[in-house]
Formats: sequence, C-alpha cells, structure tokens
Amino acid sequence: MIKTAKALETIGLENTMKKVIDAGAQFAEATKESATHVSSMVTNAFEDGVIAARRMAKRGKYAAEDLLDQTAHGIKRHPFRAMATGVGIGVGLGVVSMWLYRRNGHH
Repeated sequence: MIKTAKALETIGLENTMKKVIDAGAQFAEATKESATHVSSMVTNAFEDGVIAARRMAKRGKYAAEDLLDQTAHGIKRHPFRAMATGVGIGVGLGVVSMWLYRRNGHH
C-alpha cells in the first residue's frame, strides 16, 4: 500500500511538473507573439511618420513655389508699389540699425 501511495505521489508530481513546463512554454510563446506584435506596431507607426513628413515637405515646397509665383505676379502687376515697398523696408531697416548703433554707445 505504501509503495502504491508513493508511486501515485510520484505520478502526480510528474503530471504537475509537465503541466508547469507546458504552462511555461505557452507563456513564452505568448510573450514572443506579443513582442512581435508590438515590434510591428512600432515599425508601422514609424513608417507612417516618415510618410507624413514627406507629404508635409512636399506641401511646404508647393506652398513656397506658390508664394514666389504670387510675388512675381504682384510685382509685374504693380511695379511702383513693389519698388516703394522695397524702399520703405530698406529705410526702416536703416533707421533701426542706426538706432541700435547709437544705443550701444557709438556716436
């Protein structure tokens, strides 16, 4: 009877160990799948960011080209206004630079 009880205990222990090992293997597989999933999510997010940045760069380029075209058109349409604006900006920058020069103690 004692040998039978010990044999049953050993069999029960072996079964428990097999269950623990199987559970560990399942956990490892699930962790591996989760890591792979997270890695692919990060890769996809990075690729989406790169695509969005390229689109923004193209839009910025097109906006700059449009601004240059509009400026050239405005200068052709109103040449005297464009010259007056340029002279006004030049005079304004000259006044500000002289003010800064004198403010710093140079006479």
